[in-house]
Amino acid sequence: MKKLLLSIITVFAAVFNTSAQFNQTGKTEQDLYSGKEQTITASGDLNKDGISDLVIAENVQGGIDENTTAFFAIYWGGADGVYNHYKTFQFDSLARAINISVTGKGVLRMAANTTYHVVDDEGESGYVEEYYLAYMLRYQDGEFCLIGGRSDYRYERIPDLGCDGYDVSYNTLTNKAVRKDYINCDFDHPETSTVDIKKLPLMKITEFKIGDPIFGRFDLR
Repeated sequence: MKKLLLSIITVFAAVFNTSAQFNQTGKTEQDLYSGKEQTITASGDLNKDGISDLVIAENVQGGIDENTTAFFAIYWGGADGVYNHYKTFQFDSLARAINISVTGKGVLRMAANTTYHVVDDEGESGYVEEYYLAYMLRYQDGEFCLIGGRSDYRYERIPDLGCDGYDVSYNTLTNKAVRKDYINCDFDHPETSTVDIKKLPLMKITEFKIGDPIFGRFDLR
Protein backbone atom coordinates (compact mmCIF):
# COMPACT_ATOMS: atom_id res chain seq x y z
CA MET A 1 0.00 0.00 0.00
CA LYS A 2 2.86 2.37 0.86
CA LYS A 3 4.56 1.59 -2.47
CA LEU A 4 1.32 2.27 -4.37
CA LEU A 5 0.81 5.55 -2.55
CA LEU A 6 4.41 6.56 -3.23
CA SER A 7 3.98 5.79 -6.94
CA ILE A 8 0.81 7.90 -7.10
CA ILE A 9 2.55 10.80 -5.34
CA THR A 10 5.55 10.51 -7.69
CA VAL A 11 3.37 10.58 -10.81
CA PHE A 12 1.33 13.49 -9.45
CA ALA A 13 4.48 15.43 -8.63
CA ALA A 14 5.92 14.84 -12.11
CA VAL A 15 2.72 16.02 -13.78
CA PHE A 16 2.42 19.03 -11.48
CA ASN A 17 6.04 20.08 -12.03
CA THR A 18 5.70 19.81 -15.81
CA SER A 19 2.42 21.68 -16.05
CA ALA A 20 3.78 24.29 -13.63
CA GLN A 21 6.28 25.32 -16.31
CA PHE A 22 3.48 27.45 -17.74
CA ASN A 23 3.48 30.71 -15.80
CA GLN A 24 0.35 32.62 -14.81
CA THR A 25 0.91 35.95 -16.54
CA GLY A 26 3.26 37.81 -18.88
CA LYS A 27 3.61 39.67 -22.17
CA THR A 28 5.76 37.25 -24.19
CA GLU A 29 6.17 33.52 -24.65
CA GLN A 30 9.42 33.77 -22.69
CA ASP A 31 7.47 35.24 -19.76
CA LEU A 32 4.79 32.56 -19.97
CA TYR A 33 6.81 29.36 -20.37
CA SER A 34 9.73 28.53 -18.10
CA GLY A 35 10.36 24.94 -19.21
CA LYS A 36 13.25 23.60 -21.27
CA GLU A 37 11.23 21.97 -24.06
CA GLN A 38 10.83 23.57 -27.47
CA THR A 39 7.40 25.09 -27.96
CA ILE A 40 5.03 26.02 -30.75
CA THR A 41 2.47 28.81 -30.50
CA ALA A 42 -0.69 30.06 -32.15
CA SER A 43 -2.64 33.26 -31.61
CA GLY A 44 -6.13 34.53 -32.39
CA ASP A 45 -9.27 35.79 -30.69
CA LEU A 46 -10.57 32.62 -29.04
CA ASN A 47 -13.06 34.14 -26.57
CA LYS A 48 -14.47 36.75 -28.97
CA ASP A 49 -13.57 39.80 -26.87
CA GLY A 50 -11.72 41.53 -29.71
CA ILE A 51 -8.26 40.83 -28.23
CA SER A 52 -5.85 38.20 -29.50
CA ASP A 53 -5.27 35.21 -27.22
CA LEU A 54 -2.32 32.80 -27.14
CA VAL A 55 -1.82 29.02 -27.13
CA ILE A 56 1.58 27.56 -26.20
CA ALA A 57 2.25 23.85 -26.73
CA GLU A 58 5.28 21.80 -25.76
CA ASN A 59 6.83 20.17 -28.82
CA VAL A 60 6.56 16.43 -28.16
CA GLN A 61 9.87 14.62 -28.55
CA GLY A 62 10.88 10.95 -28.47
CA GLY A 63 10.31 7.81 -30.52
CA ILE A 64 6.93 6.27 -31.25
CA ASP A 65 7.48 3.60 -28.58
CA GLU A 66 8.12 6.15 -25.84
CA ASN A 67 5.34 7.49 -23.65
CA THR A 68 5.78 11.18 -22.99
CA THR A 69 4.17 13.79 -20.79
CA ALA A 70 3.63 17.06 -22.63
CA PHE A 71 1.24 19.93 -22.09
CA PHE A 72 -0.28 22.99 -23.73
CA ALA A 73 -1.67 26.12 -22.12
CA ILE A 74 -4.22 28.71 -23.23
CA TYR A 75 -3.85 32.37 -22.27
CA TRP A 76 -6.38 35.18 -22.60
CA GLY A 77 -5.00 38.39 -24.02
CA GLY A 78 -5.57 41.68 -22.20
CA ALA A 79 -5.95 45.25 -23.45
CA ASP A 80 -2.68 46.08 -21.68
CA GLY A 81 -0.80 43.48 -23.74
CA VAL A 82 -0.52 41.06 -20.81
CA TYR A 83 -1.58 37.42 -21.23
CA ASN A 84 -3.31 35.68 -18.34
CA HIS A 85 -3.43 31.92 -17.87
CA TYR A 86 -6.77 30.21 -18.58
CA LYS A 87 -5.98 26.48 -18.25
CA THR A 88 -3.28 23.90 -18.96
CA PHE A 89 -4.06 20.58 -20.65
CA GLN A 90 -2.10 17.37 -21.20
CA PHE A 91 -1.50 15.69 -24.57
CA ASP A 92 -2.08 11.98 -25.05
CA SER A 93 1.17 10.18 -24.22
CA LEU A 94 1.60 8.85 -27.80
CA ALA A 95 0.89 12.15 -29.58
CA ARG A 96 3.64 13.35 -31.93
CA ALA A 97 4.14 16.11 -34.54
CA ILE A 98 1.88 18.57 -32.75
CA ASN A 99 0.41 21.40 -34.83
CA ILE A 100 -1.81 24.27 -33.66
CA SER A 101 -3.55 27.21 -35.33
CA VAL A 102 -6.51 29.56 -34.84
CA THR A 103 -8.98 30.20 -37.66
CA GLY A 104 -10.31 33.63 -38.60
CA LYS A 105 -13.51 32.75 -36.71
CA GLY A 106 -11.61 32.05 -33.51
CA VAL A 107 -11.75 28.24 -33.68
CA LEU A 108 -8.74 26.47 -32.19
CA ARG A 109 -7.36 23.71 -34.42
CA MET A 110 -5.01 21.19 -32.82
CA ALA A 111 -3.51 18.22 -34.67
CA ALA A 112 -1.25 15.33 -33.75
CA ASN A 113 0.00 11.97 -34.98
CA THR A 114 -0.58 8.95 -32.76
CA THR A 115 1.23 5.73 -33.69
CA TYR A 116 0.86 2.20 -32.32
CA HIS A 117 3.88 0.15 -33.35
CA VAL A 118 3.55 -3.56 -32.48
CA VAL A 119 6.38 -5.57 -34.04
CA ASP A 120 8.38 -8.54 -32.72
CA ASP A 121 12.04 -8.25 -31.75
CA GLU A 122 13.25 -9.39 -35.18
CA GLY A 123 10.97 -6.95 -36.99
CA GLU A 124 9.49 -9.77 -39.03
CA SER A 125 5.86 -9.72 -37.93
CA GLY A 126 3.35 -7.38 -36.37
CA TYR A 127 1.52 -4.26 -37.42
CA VAL A 128 1.68 -0.47 -37.42
CA GLU A 129 -1.39 1.70 -36.82
CA GLU A 130 -1.07 5.42 -37.37
CA TYR A 131 -3.66 8.13 -36.81
CA TYR A 132 -3.42 11.74 -37.94
CA LEU A 133 -5.97 13.50 -35.77
CA ALA A 134 -7.20 17.07 -35.95
CA TYR A 135 -9.60 18.65 -33.46
CA MET A 136 -11.65 21.81 -34.03
CA LEU A 137 -12.46 23.49 -30.71
CA ARG A 138 -14.75 26.46 -30.09
CA TYR A 139 -14.91 28.38 -26.82
CA GLN A 140 -18.45 28.69 -25.54
CA ASP A 141 -20.14 28.81 -22.13
CA GLY A 142 -16.76 28.88 -20.39
CA GLU A 143 -15.39 25.72 -22.08
CA PHE A 144 -13.67 24.65 -25.27
CA CYS A 145 -15.94 22.18 -27.08
CA LEU A 146 -15.28 19.84 -29.99
CA ILE A 147 -17.22 21.02 -33.06
CA GLY A 148 -15.46 18.92 -35.68
CA GLY A 149 -12.26 17.25 -36.66
CA ARG A 150 -10.43 14.88 -38.93
CA SER A 151 -9.16 11.33 -38.53
CA ASP A 152 -6.70 9.87 -41.04
CA TYR A 153 -6.03 6.20 -40.36
CA ARG A 154 -3.35 3.87 -41.78
CA TYR A 155 -2.92 0.20 -40.94
CA GLU A 156 -0.08 -1.96 -42.24
CA ARG A 157 0.74 -5.58 -41.55
CA ILE A 158 4.40 -6.55 -41.24
CA PRO A 159 5.81 -8.10 -43.34
CA ASP A 160 3.97 -7.04 -46.52
CA LEU A 161 0.62 -8.66 -45.68
CA GLY A 162 -1.57 -5.80 -46.84
CA CYS A 163 -2.64 -2.39 -45.64
CA ASP A 164 -5.70 -0.25 -45.35
CA GLY A 165 -6.55 3.38 -44.75
CA TYR A 166 -9.22 6.03 -44.64
CA ASP A 167 -9.70 9.75 -43.99
CA VAL A 168 -12.81 11.16 -42.35
CA SER A 169 -13.69 14.81 -41.78
CA TYR A 170 -16.34 15.35 -39.08
CA ASN A 171 -18.71 18.25 -38.47
CA THR A 172 -20.49 17.82 -35.14
CA LEU A 173 -22.68 20.87 -35.80
CA THR A 174 -24.24 19.46 -38.99
CA ASN A 175 -23.81 15.81 -37.92
CA LYS A 176 -22.21 14.99 -41.25
CA ALA A 177 -18.91 13.38 -42.18
CA VAL A 178 -17.01 13.04 -45.45
CA ARG A 179 -15.20 9.70 -45.68
CA LYS A 180 -12.50 8.63 -48.12
CA ASP A 181 -11.61 4.92 -48.19
CA TYR A 182 -8.28 3.79 -49.65
CA ILE A 183 -8.77 0.13 -50.48
CA ASN A 184 -5.41 -1.67 -50.28
CA CYS A 185 -3.88 1.78 -49.75
CA ASP A 186 -4.70 2.96 -53.27
CA PHE A 187 -4.31 6.65 -52.42
CA ASP A 188 -4.91 7.78 -56.01
CA HIS A 189 -8.43 6.36 -56.22
CA PRO A 190 -10.32 6.84 -52.94
CA GLU A 191 -13.96 5.90 -52.56
CA THR A 192 -15.65 9.07 -51.26
CA SER A 193 -18.98 9.31 -49.49
CA THR A 194 -20.89 11.74 -47.25
CA VAL A 195 -22.54 10.06 -44.29
CA ASP A 196 -24.55 10.95 -41.22
CA ILE A 197 -22.94 10.74 -37.80
CA LYS A 198 -24.55 10.15 -34.44
CA LYS A 199 -25.79 13.33 -32.78
CA LEU A 200 -24.20 13.66 -29.36
CA PRO A 201 -23.73 16.45 -26.82
CA LEU A 202 -20.68 18.57 -27.60
CA MET A 203 -17.58 17.03 -26.06
CA LYS A 204 -15.55 19.28 -23.75
CA ILE A 205 -11.77 19.47 -24.03
CA THR A 206 -11.58 18.26 -20.42
CA GLU A 207 -13.15 14.94 -21.51
CA PHE A 208 -10.28 13.78 -23.74
CA LYS A 209 -6.65 14.49 -24.62
CA ILE A 210 -5.30 15.78 -27.94
CA GLY A 211 -3.96 12.64 -29.62
CA ASP A 212 -6.78 10.35 -28.44
CA PRO A 213 -8.47 8.60 -31.43
CA ILE A 214 -11.92 9.53 -30.12
CA PHE A 215 -13.86 9.97 -33.36
CA GLY A 216 -15.20 6.42 -33.41
CA ARG A 217 -17.81 7.59 -30.92
CA PHE A 218 -19.73 9.27 -33.75
CA ASP A 219 -20.64 5.89 -35.32
CA LEU A 220 -20.57 6.45 -39.09
CA ARG A 221 -23.84 5.31 -40.65
